[in-house]
Order: sequence, then C-alpha cells, then structure tokens
Amino acid sequence: MGTYLDAYRGEAFNKQFDSVLFEDIILNVEPPLESDSTRIKEWNYLHAFNKNTGNHEWTTQAAITHYNTPVIGETSEGKPAILIGRGGPHGVPERPVGLSLISLEQNNAGESLWHWEPEAPNKLSGYGALNTQHWDTEKISWIYKCEENLTVNSNTGELMSQKPLNIVDQYIYDETDKTYHLNEGVVLKNSENQFHCNMAVNDYTFYMVMHKPFIARHNMVTGKNEHLELPHEKNADGSFIWKTPQTNDGFNAKGQLHSNDARVLGDGFQRSFLGSPVMINNYIYFTNAIGMVYVIDANAERFDERALVSVNDLGEKGKTWTVNTLSFANGHIYHRTLKEIICIGGE
Repeated sequence: MGTYLDAYRGEAFNKQFDSVLFEDIILNVEPPLESDSTRIKEWNYLHAFNKNTGNHEWTTQAAITHYNTPVIGETSEGKPAILIGRGGPHGVPERPVGLSLISLEQNNAGESLWHWEPEAPNKLSGYGALNTQHWDTEKISWIYKCEENLTVNSNTGELMSQKPLNIVDQYIYDETDKTYHLNEGVVLKNSENQFHCNMAVNDYTFYMVMHKPFIARHNMVTGKNEHLELPHEKNADGSFIWKTPQTNDGFNAKGQLHSNDARVLGDGFQRSFLGSPVMINNYIYFTNAIGMVYVIDANAERFDERALVSVNDLGEKGKTWTVNTLSFANGHIYHRTLKEIICIGGE
C-alpha cells in the first residue's frame, strides 16, 4: 500500500476527484470512516454528507478508484443514479475492476443497482477507470488504453460492444495552404489517449489525444474514429502555433513555482491530467493545460474544421496553467488558472 500512496502523492500533474452536489447531499470520495469495520481501510468509497448539517448519510459498498470521476444521471425509468469505476495505474487497490451504478433514490441511496466487470480484468487493471464516467439511459463508454472502446448497457450492466480506436480518419492542418486535409484509415501504433478528458454525447464519445494535438470522436455504434488536429497555442497577434509543443512557467499569482515536473510544465499534449470537458447547449468545451479552450460542435455532421467552433486562450502565452473544469450559470462561464479567476459573458 505504501508504494501506491507514495506514487499517487508524487504526481503533481494529477487532477483528483471533485465533490459533487446532489439535492441536499454532497458526494465525496475518501476511505471508510474510522468506525467502519465492514470496508477495507486502504480503499476509497463514495460517501454522502448532508450539506445542511454535515452529517454522514451513507457509504457505498462498492469501492471507487480515485482517478475515476463519477457522473450523475437518470436511469431509463427516470431514477437518479451515479456511475463509479475501479481500476487504474500505480497498482490502485480497489477491486473488482469495472463499473457500478449507484442509486441516489432516497429509499435505497448508496446501494448498487448493478456491477460490470470486464472479461479480462487483469489486462484492464492498468488503465481501467481513468474516465470521466459519462452515461445516458442506454449506454456507457469505457475506454481501454488506446486500443478499444467498450460500450456497456446502462440498464443491465451487460457488455454491448467492443470496437478498436486505433484506425482513424485524421483531419490534418496544412500550414502552407491553411486548410485541413483528410487522411483516411490511419493506423496508430503505441498511441495514448487522455481517458479522463472525455465526454459522451448520444452515439459519440469525444476525448483528447495524448502526445498528439488532436480531439477524437468515436462512434459507439459504427465504430468509426475521427481525429481533428488542434493548434498548440495562440500568439499575442492572434495567430495560432501549429505542430510545435509549448510549455508554461508553472508559477501562480504570487510567483511561486507550482511544480517542476515536466508533465505539469507542458501544454497538456503529454502525460498529464486535464480538467474534464463541459457541454453547454450543443458545444463541448475542452481546456488544455496552458489555458487553450477548444469549442467543439457535438452535432457536427463531419468532424472537420466545421466542428471546431472556436479556439481561445485564458492567459498570456507561456505564463498560463490550468487543470480546472469550467462552470457556467446565468449566461456566464467561469474558469480558473493558477493566476486568475475568469468570468466570460455579458453584463
């Protein structure tokens, strides 16, 4: 256990689970209560606390990996539930690897509605639950490394399909003629994806690609994969920087160095944990580590330049860093970097 904790605490580039508010309940991920003799002390579980009194309401029997970001939704019967997962790098101990749908109904809150386990849990244990765990009334997307997308039935917990992710149609930006060109059927080798930086919308799951500046779109029904190349950064004159990885200074507003870890000082197209994307209306907002915000039209027929609605930045080139997940209310978007809190919108 010491090895797991030491490795986890040493990763300054990680974005951890954030608390979630549901009605009068605050949901948080942490080990069992000290008085709890029925759960494993070294594992994490989902806990519920009353927001008005601070009282502890319940703890799930199913464990959750701290890399996993649970998402609240409704079942096909309109009942509230939250999806959690297990499995991940550095020997995270929670088992069994897989998913659990947890009820949020008052009469059985905290109880598991079903569990799903992959057929080959040992192969999946390395990167099983790094997803932002989106789901709808029909299906769940589970990304296995860079190799496959597994689609699970959200009503029964049964596996629906397994489809490869490494054969893609890529829309590549040509700096000479300043247009995108389509390369079809590209076979990727030894590529990786930002599993946690994902968003599921209808039949598609969208996610950031690691080590290469792309946003990916995978059709869970047909299996089609598309990649759209992104600019790395924006110059002061408004022009974009393509093809060339960027860095940031890692300093906060007080001039203190956040970390000298290379995974923190890059632009997010490296091994790092980015903020979760957010969908407003039909637009998905992805934020890179240096504050580049890429806005994608989730309803785009083709995943080419027309799907890239906007590219904006949150701060000065080379001096901006964030793994924040933006929020929005009353026509305003709120975002945060190491140096600033930002409000975007009309008066």
